[in-house]
Parts: sequence; structure tokens; C-alpha cells
Amino acid sequence: MNIPLSVFVQETAKETSRLLGEQLPAIAGDEWWKTNVVAKLSHQQQKRVERGEIKSLEDMDLAALIRVFDKNWHEISEKADYPQEARNLVREVKEVRDRAAHEGAAGQPPEDEYRDQDTLKRYLALVGADADLLEKLEGQRKLTLAKMTGVDSKAEPKTKKDKPTEPDDEPAPPPERREEPAPEAPTPSEGVPLEFLSREAKNNEKAQQLLAEKTFIGIDFGTSTTVASYVQFDAESGALTAIPIPVKQYDDLGRCIEDHHVASCIAWTGADLLVGQGAARLKSEYESERNIWFSFKMRLGIDLGPQYYRSKLTGTKGPAVIEKPQHAAAVFFRYLREKIEAFIAEKQLPGDIVYSVSVPAAFEANQRQDLCNALGEAGITLPEYGIIDEPNAAFISYLMETLKTGTGIAESMGDKKRNILVFDFGAGTCDISVLQVSTAGDRFILKNLAISQFHALGGDNIDRQIVREALLDQLFEQYGKDTDFTSGELTTAIIPRLQQAAEDLKIQCCKYIANNWDGKNIQPFVEDGRSMTGSAIGRFKVRGIELELEEPTLSYARFAEIMEPFLDPEGVEEKMVRREEDLVSIFEPVFSAMDKAELSKDQLDMILFIGGSSLNPFVQSAIQEHFGRFVECVAQGDLRTPVSRGAAVNSFMVNGLKREVIRPITSEPVYVVTKGGGLREILPAGSEIPSPEFFVSDLEVYGDGQTKVELPICVTSEDKVLAVVEVNAPQGRPYAQGETITLTCSVDRNKLLHVKAKIGSHMVGGTLINPLANKELTPAEARMLSARQHLHISALKGNGRPSVEAMLHYAYACAEAEHHLEAAEAFEAVERLDPSRKFATSICYHYSMAGKRQLSDKWGEIDYKRFPTATAAFNLALRKERHGDVAAYEKLMDESLAQNPEHEATLDAYGHYLKKKGNPKGMSMLEAAFEIYKGQFKRNTLDVHDFFRFRRVAKTLGRANVVKQLDLREKDMAAGERQYSERNLAVASAGQENTKGSP
Repeated sequence: MNIPLSVFVQETAKETSRLLGEQLPAIAGDEWWKTNVVAKLSHQQQKRVERGEIKSLEDMDLAALIRVFDKNWHEISEKADYPQEARNLVREVKEVRDRAAHEGAAGQPPEDEYRDQDTLKRYLALVGADADLLEKLEGQRKLTLAKMTGVDSKAEPKTKKDKPTEPDDEPAPPPERREEPAPEAPTPSEGVPLEFLSREAKNNEKAQQLLAEKTFIGIDFGTSTTVASYVQFDAESGALTAIPIPVKQYDDLGRCIEDHHVASCIAWTGADLLVGQGAARLKSEYESERNIWFSFKMRLGIDLGPQYYRSKLTGTKGPAVIEKPQHAAAVFFRYLREKIEAFIAEKQLPGDIVYSVSVPAAFEANQRQDLCNALGEAGITLPEYGIIDEPNAAFISYLMETLKTGTGIAESMGDKKRNILVFDFGAGTCDISVLQVSTAGDRFILKNLAISQFHALGGDNIDRQIVREALLDQLFEQYGKDTDFTSGELTTAIIPRLQQAAEDLKIQCCKYIANNWDGKNIQPFVEDGRSMTGSAIGRFKVRGIELELEEPTLSYARFAEIMEPFLDPEGVEEKMVRREEDLVSIFEPVFSAMDKAELSKDQLDMILFIGGSSLNPFVQSAIQEHFGRFVECVAQGDLRTPVSRGAAVNSFMVNGLKREVIRPITSEPVYVVTKGGGLREILPAGSEIPSPEFFVSDLEVYGDGQTKVELPICVTSEDKVLAVVEVNAPQGRPYAQGETITLTCSVDRNKLLHVKAKIGSHMVGGTLINPLANKELTPAEARMLSARQHLHISALKGNGRPSVEAMLHYAYACAEAEHHLEAAEAFEAVERLDPSRKFATSICYHYSMAGKRQLSDKWGEIDYKRFPTATAAFNLALRKERHGDVAAYEKLMDESLAQNPEHEATLDAYGHYLKKKGNPKGMSMLEAAFEIYKGQFKRNTLDVHDFFRFRRVAKTLGRANVVKQLDLREKDMAAGERQYSERNLAVASAGQENTKGSP
């Protein structure tokens, strides 16, 4: 029976009314109706309350109820534990209601009806609606899908799950996300029979039946471009193949762009939410993280609060909430899913969709979990084997093509095992996988030998470097040398505007070189001074200054120079200025994977180039030169679709035929931190997944009477903590020294980590922590990023303007972490937010430490003019010495000591200066500085930034014992800054050694 959508809209209103009636009184008490309902209504709705037309929640329509829900979102979501991403779902319900209210006699097109039914189903599941209602809605959704596909759902064989609901039935609501099956599903057989990889595949009845019942989709979620493909039989050859899906994307003028390349970009025009190429075309016009969002893939897996705190899609604004990269990913996938489903309906393909999504092989558990959450929020349910590593997917695609044509690796396989390095270089990652290919009887077998460590290195990094090293100078030379923007303004407001132009220039250069390069000697282009000219960058404002760049240019020689640090086998020099996106050589992940595989370069048989950035001739030349002419280097014609095609084929093989083409492995080892800084390995790098449970039972409770044991789980090193498993002793029975601790660790089919710990009969599981960064952090850097998290929250609440306290907290945290440029700019920001606060001394110091001499001199002068204190005179003296004004230096140092004879920094610096000149006063000054520092050290009041001064003075005076004490104190301080307490850690059993480190 066909049930109109309006019926479900009415039921949704009843469920929303029930929810608000339960939640709001508990949140606001007796005043809830006045403060949390009436005050949140529109002016017209409030008039209806005044006239007595609305006396209760039951009197309100769905539009008004959703408005109340949305306006009270933060309070309700916190109390009901709803994910923040679900707010988009609430707003989508308002759009469903509006469409239903204006529905004509002919009703909605099936595609729109299906989408609205899906939205209501997910919303009703969120608010805990009645199971019968959910079952009816699911049944109606299936009927609509049958209309879309032209397939009568009643003609399909019935299963217990699909049986129509009878009046006495009490079916459970369909789950939103598939959990692990209760009985363990059988692991797919290793290897794929060659018949499925040949032209004979079409004759296989099982393959035919699978493709008649299901549609297998592979999604390559890229940093800059996303592609989706589906599996079919090739009409000409009869072999299995995967075909990219054209996706409709719209620009700001409403024009449709239909292409299988979907830009991973979202833009908000103020009226429309654009996704794809139409959005990407606005990169140079719109403001990054305010009304346009891109490269959000590379920020998954971290928790820095609302990173998009300047977003125009926040609070009650717009059709979606985009305050974090996770939100952007969910919005993007929602759009992609709708377009894929529309395509399937149009082509009358089976409506039962099996999705597979590719990720960088080095993506860790936190990044994969965020991706799974975003997919679930978008209504994409992953099967048991739903995630595949990008290099593996790329090789599967290459393999299918070569087996179909009988060329390439398929031509020379025989019985020999061949070692392949997949070099996957895209916009956001340089992902390396080392594979071993072989045949065994009638099966083709791929084995993963190693995966590189995660590096956020991709074409985006090159684009930003082109901006920094070439385009910024071209932009600023029009406005004079005095234009000095902060790193924050450069990162968020200027570089993103110029990044599209940089990418266009890079592509132009690469295409020209590729067309004229002989494949061997790249040197002529390194010396070529001719330039390419890109599209103009329109006028935009930063801090009230209007900027534009009419003719961005880049020469081949300049491009080659910019590429140099990315191509250096020795790695990037450490002396380079630290940036949030550090420069990384492409050889770092290459060497990481090769070392783990225990292969030398002469043991490789082939290198497969994948990803758009692999088209860069300088990259291909550097790789070829390093590995030599005996290693075959292969690049497919289209480097941007193989990953999605391989993901689709792999899903068909593993989720359909139950044949595993390639078994993935873990990229990095997992450790538990033990007392004294030791690391005990609990899951080795290169473990095949799904892994068996690894048991560690040689850990013990350290202290008698201990009430808590903390087991920090980290990847690669103790500076990258994934979880801290806390096992609390039962009340009244503390642990005894030496009690055995059993720790188990496993990785599931989608590379998600599971950890459990047991002491006695008490067992607990570990919860993954989204770290503050996808790289190793010192404790001080972790505190800095935590402070940035709070700064983002404060800025979001203040409509882009953070509180003084939040900014000051961030400034001190940056200073402690020795991120001096960020510290100086944060202290400057505090002065702008509150002119009564004065931090010129700190600003001067941190600019100096960051190498910004001109700014340091400027703030040194400001500081001395404001308050000519001993510190101000000291700082200005250092500036004068640097400029060669020795007389002024000595005068200011004497003035500093006149102001404060015990100013230790002056005694230290001036003492060393005078000692070097042979003046005996120097040694007496150093002795005085030493005694002051020593007193502060004993009282634990020595500032962390003065440790290096104390060490320098102690070394000059020959006090080696003091230097040792300083080293020990710094080590203890580092241990006390962890996310866990050293005293609660476990110890290795007697006779056991830690894998890394020693207690």
C-alpha cells in the first residue's frame, strides 16, 4: 500500500513533539515553555501563541517544532548525547516538510520522494521513534526505490527480513550503521581464481547473479578530487571492469557540470550549497573556511574543536552545519550518495548498493573512524570489508587492465614472485605500498609487504609552496615592503585565495615539460627561464587592505627550484622555518616502506605511479633516477580514476564472491607505554588484518595498594597516544604489587583498533582518542593545540572574535611549546583585543626567536618607549648589537643593570660579552647570574625558557654536575606532562624487556 509522504511528516511532528516535551522541562525547569519554546519561535508564531491558537507543543506544526529543536540544539544534543553532525539532519527535515507542504497533485518525482523518505527515516531513528513507524517508512522507501529502478520489489524472493509487517509483528527498527555480526563471518579465501580476472568472467553464473542483484560501488575520496565507479562486465571483452559514474555538479549560476571527477569542495553562496566543480571554481573568490571548504579529508582524525570558527554555516544559519572538517565530509558524502543513487535509478541498476571507500594506506585508526562516522552520517553503510587502502585499489585496477589486454605485468608473470612499489601521490598524501605478486595454481595472489608511515604530503603542499615562494612576492610588490601580514592571515585569508592559481600554473608547467621531455634528461627545464601566466586573482580584502594579482607567473626554472626540497633523498633540512604544513621529501615515505619491507632498491621489479601529483615530471624523474634503469616505471593514462575502479572491483570480489584479492596490513607498530618510558609492542607493523587478538600478559601492577592502572596505547612512539586504558580497582580491594595484567589488541577488517585490558576478573575496553594532530607531538605542543581548540570554540561563540582570556591562554601555550611566531602573533592579538594589556616584551622576544628580526626590533623599540625597564633596555640592547651599534649596546646593558642589578638575563648576556673582550667584570657577572639561576632552580621557580641560559652559564663556569641536574629535571618535567600519570603505569614482568626504550 502506498502511503503519502505527508502521513510520515505528521508522524514526524508527533515524535518531535514527544522529544521536546521530554527534554525541555528537564533542561530549563518550570520556565521551559516561555524561555525555550515561545522565545525561540518566529514573530508570526509568537502572535499565534498570544492569540491562544498555540497552547502546547501538540498544537504546533512540524516547521515550528523543528525551529524549536534547532534553537535548543546545543542543550538537547548534550543531554541526549546526539552527535554534532546530526544537526544537519534536523535542518533537512525542515526542507522535507516544506516540500511536502507545497506538493502538487502529481506528487514528487520518485528521486526526491526517496531522498525525503530516507531523511525522515534517519531522523526518526535519531529521536527514538516507534519501531512500527520506522518499519512502515522503510517499506515505503523500498516501494519508491522499486519505482525508480523499474524493478517490482514484490517479485524478489522474500526473506524473513523483507517479510511485510503484519499487525501482530513487532519488528526491530533497522540499524543506522551495521555493527559487527554476532556470529563471526567467514574470512574470504586468499587469492582470486584467474577466471574472474579474465575475459571468461562474464560466463561465470555466480558473477552474473551477483551483478543482477547488487550494485558494487567504489569511492575514491580524494583531497582535491573524488571519483565513484561501479562494476559491470565489459561489453567488448566480457571481462569484469569498473566504470566511473558521471555526477551532476552545479555552479553559482545554476549551470550543470556532469563529470565523474567531483571536486572535494563545498561552497555556500548565501542561497545555495554547491558541491563539486562548481564550488571549486569559487576558490579564488570565496574565503576559505568561511563560505568555501576544501582539503577537509586531511584534517579528519584530529580534534581541534570548531576549526571553521568563521564559518557562515553555523548555529542557525544555512541548510547545514559546517564547523569542523568532519561536518564538511558528511555534507560532501551526503551529496555524493544522492547523486549515485539517482544515477543507479536512471540506469535501472540494482538498488541494493554495496559501497567500498578507499583511504590512504597510512591512515590510522582515528582517521578511519572519523571517515566511517562521516559516511554513516551521510547514510552510507559500509559492509564488513568496506575500506580498502588506496595503493592496493590502484594496483587492482592496473592488474585488471593488464590481464584484460595481456600486457604489462600479466605478460611476464609466470611462477616468479614480483615486488611492486605503488607510488600513490595525490593532492593530500604520498602513500607508498610495497606488494608481492604471484600465482599459485589457478589463483592470483597479492601480498602486502609494507606500508609507509603517514605523511600529510601532496600536491597541495607544492601549491602552497608556490604561493609562498613565488606568488606572495608578486602580490606584495604592488603594495610596498611594509605590508606584513600575520601567519594566521596568510594561512586562512591569503594563501587559500592564491592556491588555485598556483595549482593552475603547476599543471601548465607539468604539461609543457611532459610533452617536451625525453623521459631521461630533465636538466634543460631546470635552467629554462621562460614563464607561464595564470588567471587573474580578483580583488579581496585582508585587514582592510585591498589585494589583487592580475598576472600570476611562474617560470620553469623557478618551479624546479621550488620542487627541490620535495625531491631530496636526504630529506628536508631542519633549519627551514617550521610551518603547520612542513616540507617533506617524497623519499621519506618511500624509504619508510622499503625499510619495513626489508627490500633494497635492486630487489624491486616495478614502480606504479598513481595519483594526479605523479604526473609531475620532476617527481617521475627523481624516482627514476633514484631506483635506476633496471626498475620498470609504469604510469597509466588516467591516474585519477584507478583507485575508485579498483575499490569497486575489490568490493565485488571480497563482499560478493568472498575472494580476497589482497589482504591489507597495519602500517605502524602499536605499543603500550610502561613505567620508566619503555614501550612494549602489542601489535607489530605489517600485521595482516583482520588480525587475531594479540595478547600481552607479561605486564604487572607496579605498587602495592594501587587503585588505578593506566595503559597508554600509542602508535610509532609515546608522543602519538591513541588511547589510555584505565583499569580502576574494585571498591575496597586495591591491587597488589605484581598482579598480572593481560592486554589484548586487534584490528578489524576496516583497520579500526580494539584494545581490552584485564586485571584479575576486571576487564575494560579502550576508547580511541582523536588526537590534536596526525603527527607526533611533544607534551607542550599537545597543550598548545588544546589551547587552540578552546580558542576556536571561543571564536565561534564570538562570531569570529575570541575572548581575551582564550587568546592569552593560547599565547602562553605557544610560548611554552616554543612555537615562537604563533606566540608573538597571539600576544599581538591580545593587545588588539584589549589595548590595556601590554605584552611588547614577550612579542619582541618571540619574534626574535622566530627569526623575524625586523618585527623584533620594532617591538623592542615600542617596549622601551612604553616602559624603560631592565628587561626593555636589555631587549633593545640586543637589537642594537645586532645592528653593529656597540656603544648603544653597552649603554643600554649598563642601564638595564642600573634599573635592576640582579637582572639575570643581562648578567648572563653582558657577562659573556665582557668575558669575550677580556674584561674581568664579565666573570663576576656570570657568577652572579649563576647564583640567581641556581636559587630559582632549587625553588622550582626557574622559567622553562631560562633553562638554556642556566645551562650556558654553568658550562662557561665549568659546573658539569649542575648541567647533569638540569638534564634530569627536564626529563622529569617531560614525563610529568603526559596524558597519563607515570605512577599509574604498569611494569614489565621480571626477566622481560621492553620492545623499545628501557625503564
